Amino acid sequence: MSRPDFLIIGAMKSGTSTLAAQLSEQAGIFMTTPKEPNFFSDDDVHAQGLQWYAALFDDAASGDLRGEASTHYTKLPTYPRTIARAQAVLEAPRLVYMIRNPVERAVSHFIHEWSQGVMSDDMTAEFARNPEIVDYGR
Repeated sequence: MSRPDFLIIGAMKSGTSTLAAQLSEQAGIFMTTPKEPNFFSDDDVHAQGLQWYAALFDDAASGDLRGEASTHYTKLPTYPRTIARAQAVLEAPRLVYMIRNPVERAVSHFIHEWSQGVMSDDMTAEFARNPEIVDYGR
């Protein structure tokens, strides 16, 4: 049963998508589609089972390093079961933890949410109402 050799983790807006895209272009590296399966974090996804998750790696060539990039894996305490689930399935995964200047990341996160119509244009008020915007970058 195929499993990842590495996980790209880190807060959203910290470069995980860029790194995953660049790695997917390299010979000998296989990245999942979707980029963020969120298997270990999201209850509804995890309920699909280990065979579903392993199937995401079925197209990897023999000898390829296999990876995925799910930002939910670092959204603690929002997804409290992530670490235990990953430990139960992965033997010794390599973790690539993406970080970014926390202020720039929080502003970028706000802009992303605002552009999706999720937040008002009052950044200060939104940070107060949604402390996870800052917390996810810690």
